[in-house]
Amino acid sequence: MSLSHNIVYPPLVTIVTVVKNDIAHIESTILSVIKQTYPNIEYIIIDGGSTDGTMDIIDRYSKQINYKISGRDNGIYDAMNKGFEQSSGDWINFLNSGDLLHDDYVLENIDFNSYKDNCFLYGDYRIRQSDGTIVKTMKSLNMNRLNLALFGTRAVCHQAIFYNTKIKFRYPKNYLLKGELFSYFEYLKFGKPKYIECTICDYSLGGVGYRSKVQNRKEAWRVIRENMGFLCVLYAPMLVYQIIIALIKKK
Repeated sequence: MSLSHNIVYPPLVTIVTVVKNDIAHIESTILSVIKQTYPNIEYIIIDGGSTDGTMDIIDRYSKQINYKISGRDNGIYDAMNKGFEQSSGDWINFLNSGDLLHDDYVLENIDFNSYKDNCFLYGDYRIRQSDGTIVKTMKSLNMNRLNLALFGTRAVCHQAIFYNTKIKFRYPKNYLLKGELFSYFEYLKFGKPKYIECTICDYSLGGVGYRSKVQNRKEAWRVIRENMGFLCVLYAPMLVYQIIIALIKKK
C-alpha cells in the first residue's frame, strides 16, 4: 500500500484540540496553534460539553478555527475520532488543551512533502507542569515494536506525532486511556515512521491518564499483550518500575 498523497505544496496540516472544562489553559493552546508561521493549517476543536466558560474563550477565536463543536462524548478518544472525521488534512496532530506547540515555527520547519511515504512523523518534546514550569526535555526513542514493548508510551509523546491521514485509522472503543499506544502499533503495520530532529511540543502533566495511573498501566499491558503476544513480558520491568515509583510517592 502506497502512503503517498497527491499533494499540492504546502500540505494541509490538521491540528485537533480536545478539551473539557479547562478555562485556565485552553487559550494558551489555541494561541500556540494560530501563531504558527506555517501557511496551511486546519484547526479543529472538540469540546466535551464544558460548563466553566471554556467555550467562551474558544468562541473568541472563531475566525481562526476551522471547525468547533461542543457536546457530550464517550471519552477522550471518542472526541479525537470526531476530530478525525472532520479533518481534511494530509497530516493530523492531536494537541490537547494545556499542551503547546513548542514555538511558532514548529510546522514551518518540517518539510512534510519529503515524508509523504512515512506512516507518521515524530519528534522530541518537553514536559511541563500545569503552571508552565518545565520539568525536562525528552528525546523520543526509535519508534519500533521492540521499543513500544519495552517502554510503552514513554517511547514518544502523542502530541509530538503527525499521523499520515492516508491511513484510515480510528481509536478503538475498548481503550479509554491507551488508545495512542494502540495507534502506534497499528500505524507501524503500514510503513515506517520518521524521526524529525526538533522539539515538537510542550506536554502538560495532569491529564486523565496521569490521574488514573492504575488503569493506565493495566491498559498499556493489554495493548502490548494484544500486539506482542508472549513478548509482552518485555514490558514487565517498566511496569514494576512504575508501580515502585507510585508506592514511593505515596509515602
